[in-house]
Amino acid sequence: MCPVTGQGIAVDARGCPLDRDNDGVTGHIDSCPGTLADATVDQNGCVLDSDGDGVGDCRDKCPVTPSGTKVDKQGCTLDSDKDGVTDVMDKCPNTKMGQVVDGKGCHVMVSLTGFNFATASYGLTTGAKRQLAKVIRTLEKSSSIHVRIEGHTDSQGAEANNQRLSENRAEAVRRYMIEQGISARRLASLGHGVSSPVASNDTEDGMSRNRRVDFVVTKN
Repeated sequence: MCPVTGQGIAVDARGCPLDRDNDGVTGHIDSCPGTLADATVDQNGCVLDSDGDGVGDCRDKCPVTPSGTKVDKQGCTLDSDKDGVTDVMDKCPNTKMGQVVDGKGCHVMVSLTGFNFATASYGLTTGAKRQLAKVIRTLEKSSSIHVRIEGHTDSQGAEANNQRLSENRAEAVRRYMIEQGISARRLASLGHGVSSPVASNDTEDGMSRNRRVDFVVTKN
């Protein structure tokens, strides 16, 4: 029984204050009278927000976000640039859509422009293998990274021959890296022929720089 109720307080048939949302807190003290069914509420009838992020526990998909963290409508830490790294961890918060990023949210690009070959050759020199060791160490440390190996040539010779040569250069690097223990699933190869020079083909130095392989991260 509810023998004492305040004036103007809505009561049920037993004379007890109404609890319209059935949250266990009667209407006259319920500060949040429209809570969802089965929601856990505090003494004021308001949905609990255990981590204090502004999203009630009943809707919070990330119920233990650190205090002061900005969250989305589901209570999860924001990822403003949509790179898969939340803002609280993102050291590069404005990466472009679609860019591959590392664990800090920064764009990843592994490139060995200047990884050169002899004219008309796709054989790996001792110097080339030393440079490849750097890439191999990077891939060993970051086992989720996948790369595309892109071969290039200078402008000497027929276009069709240059295309095949660029493909052979990329594939030679790919096979060598597989021999060194990098999974074939993480490596792709592509030849560009003479189409993407990094220097003028009018000088010996320029042509040497264009006989190269580049590495592009395709997945992190």
